[in-house]
Amino acid sequence: MQTTKQLIARAKKAQGIESDYRLAQTLGVVNSAVTNWQSGRSHPNDELAAKLAELAGQDPSSVLADLYAERAKTPEAKRLWMRMADQLRHAVAACMLAVGFAMLLLAPSPDGAMASTKMQQNVTGSLYIMLNN
Repeated sequence: MQTTKQLIARAKKAQGIESDYRLAQTLGVVNSAVTNWQSGRSHPNDELAAKLAELAGQDPSSVLADLYAERAKTPEAKRLWMRMADQLRHAVAACMLAVGFAMLLLAPSPDGAMASTKMQQNVTGSLYIMLNN
Protein backbone atom coordinates (compact mmCIF):
# COMPACT_ATOMS: atom_id res chain seq x y z
CA MET A 1 0.00 0.00 0.00
CA GLN A 2 1.24 3.44 -0.93
CA THR A 3 0.74 6.31 1.51
CA THR A 4 0.00 9.94 0.70
CA LYS A 5 3.50 10.88 1.86
CA GLN A 6 5.05 8.32 -0.51
CA LEU A 7 2.87 9.50 -3.39
CA ILE A 8 3.97 13.10 -2.85
CA ALA A 9 7.62 12.05 -2.79
CA ARG A 10 7.21 10.04 -6.02
CA ALA A 11 5.38 12.88 -7.77
CA LYS A 12 8.08 15.36 -6.78
CA LYS A 13 10.87 13.01 -7.89
CA ALA A 14 9.22 12.19 -11.23
CA GLN A 15 8.73 15.89 -12.00
CA GLY A 16 12.11 17.07 -10.65
CA ILE A 17 10.36 19.19 -8.02
CA GLU A 18 12.46 19.84 -4.95
CA SER A 19 10.08 21.76 -2.68
CA ASP A 20 6.58 21.38 -1.30
CA TYR A 21 5.99 24.99 -2.33
CA ARG A 22 6.68 24.22 -6.00
CA LEU A 23 4.47 21.12 -5.87
CA ALA A 24 1.69 23.20 -4.31
CA GLN A 25 2.01 25.69 -7.18
CA THR A 26 1.87 22.87 -9.72
CA LEU A 27 -1.30 21.52 -8.09
CA GLY A 28 -2.88 24.95 -7.60
CA VAL A 29 -3.10 24.68 -3.81
CA VAL A 30 -1.51 26.56 -0.92
CA ASN A 31 1.78 25.26 0.47
CA SER A 32 0.19 24.39 3.82
CA ALA A 33 -2.13 21.90 2.03
CA VAL A 34 0.85 19.79 0.91
CA THR A 35 2.41 20.07 4.38
CA ASN A 36 -0.86 18.92 5.98
CA TRP A 37 -1.17 15.98 3.56
CA GLN A 38 2.34 14.81 4.42
CA SER A 39 1.72 15.01 8.15
CA GLY A 40 -1.65 13.25 7.91
CA ARG A 41 -3.61 16.24 9.26
CA SER A 42 -5.62 16.28 6.04
CA HIS A 43 -5.82 14.43 2.72
CA PRO A 44 -5.94 15.54 -0.89
CA ASN A 45 -9.36 15.31 -2.48
CA ASP A 46 -9.86 12.72 -5.22
CA GLU A 47 -9.09 15.13 -8.07
CA LEU A 48 -5.82 16.28 -6.50
CA ALA A 49 -4.85 12.71 -5.59
CA ALA A 50 -5.43 11.71 -9.23
CA LYS A 51 -3.29 14.65 -10.37
CA LEU A 52 -0.53 13.59 -7.95
CA ALA A 53 -0.74 10.05 -9.37
CA GLU A 54 -0.38 11.37 -12.92
CA LEU A 55 2.59 13.52 -11.89
CA ALA A 56 4.15 10.39 -10.36
CA GLY A 57 3.46 8.40 -13.54
CA GLN A 58 1.07 6.04 -11.75
CA ASP A 59 -2.42 4.75 -12.41
CA PRO A 60 -4.83 7.12 -10.64
CA SER A 61 -7.44 4.46 -9.88
CA SER A 62 -5.10 2.21 -7.89
CA VAL A 63 -3.55 5.23 -6.16
CA LEU A 64 -7.00 6.42 -5.08
CA ALA A 65 -7.77 2.98 -3.68
CA ASP A 66 -4.45 3.07 -1.77
CA LEU A 67 -5.31 6.46 -0.29
CA TYR A 68 -8.78 5.29 0.71
CA ALA A 69 -7.13 2.32 2.44
CA GLU A 70 -4.78 4.71 4.25
CA ARG A 71 -7.65 6.71 5.72
CA ALA A 72 -10.06 3.82 6.34
CA LYS A 73 -11.65 3.87 9.79
CA THR A 74 -11.90 0.10 10.29
CA PRO A 75 -9.56 -2.82 9.56
CA GLU A 76 -12.24 -4.37 7.34
CA ALA A 77 -12.53 -1.24 5.22
CA LYS A 78 -8.74 -0.99 4.99
CA ARG A 79 -8.50 -4.62 3.76
CA LEU A 80 -11.25 -3.98 1.19
CA TRP A 81 -9.52 -0.92 -0.25
CA MET A 82 -6.13 -2.67 -0.27
CA ARG A 83 -7.64 -5.61 -2.16
CA MET A 84 -9.24 -3.23 -4.66
CA ALA A 85 -5.92 -1.42 -5.16
CA ASP A 86 -4.17 -4.74 -5.84
CA GLN A 87 -6.85 -5.78 -8.33
CA LEU A 88 -6.59 -2.47 -10.14
CA ARG A 89 -2.79 -2.75 -10.32
CA HIS A 90 -3.11 -6.26 -11.79
CA ALA A 91 -5.66 -5.06 -14.34
CA VAL A 92 -3.41 -2.20 -15.41
CA ALA A 93 -0.43 -4.57 -15.69
CA ALA A 94 -2.47 -6.99 -17.82
CA CYS A 95 -3.54 -4.16 -20.14
CA MET A 96 0.04 -2.97 -20.48
CA LEU A 97 1.13 -6.51 -21.30
CA ALA A 98 -1.62 -6.78 -23.91
CA VAL A 99 -0.54 -3.51 -25.50
CA GLY A 100 3.07 -4.72 -25.54
CA PHE A 101 2.08 -7.94 -27.29
CA ALA A 102 -0.04 -6.02 -29.77
CA MET A 103 2.87 -3.74 -30.59
CA LEU A 104 5.09 -6.77 -31.04
CA LEU A 105 2.62 -8.37 -33.41
CA LEU A 106 2.10 -5.23 -35.44
CA ALA A 107 5.77 -4.34 -35.72
CA PRO A 108 7.21 -5.25 -39.09
CA SER A 109 9.97 -7.83 -39.15
CA PRO A 110 13.39 -6.95 -40.59
CA ASP A 111 12.25 -8.19 -44.01
CA GLY A 112 9.23 -5.86 -43.90
CA ALA A 113 6.61 -8.57 -43.41
CA MET A 114 4.08 -8.55 -40.60
CA ALA A 115 3.91 -11.36 -38.02
CA SER A 116 2.35 -14.55 -39.31
CA THR A 117 -1.35 -15.17 -38.88
CA LYS A 118 -0.62 -18.32 -36.85
CA MET A 119 1.60 -16.35 -34.45
CA GLN A 120 -1.08 -13.66 -34.12
CA GLN A 121 -3.70 -16.30 -33.29
CA ASN A 122 -1.44 -17.89 -30.66
CA VAL A 123 -0.69 -14.58 -28.95
CA THR A 124 -4.32 -13.45 -29.16
CA GLY A 125 -5.46 -16.71 -27.56
CA SER A 126 -2.87 -16.40 -24.83
CA LEU A 127 -3.95 -12.83 -24.07
CA TYR A 128 -7.59 -13.90 -23.91
CA ILE A 129 -6.74 -16.63 -21.40
CA MET A 130 -4.57 -14.28 -19.27
CA LEU A 131 -7.13 -11.50 -19.14
CA ASN A 132 -10.04 -13.78 -18.34
CA ASN A 133 -8.43 -15.71 -15.49
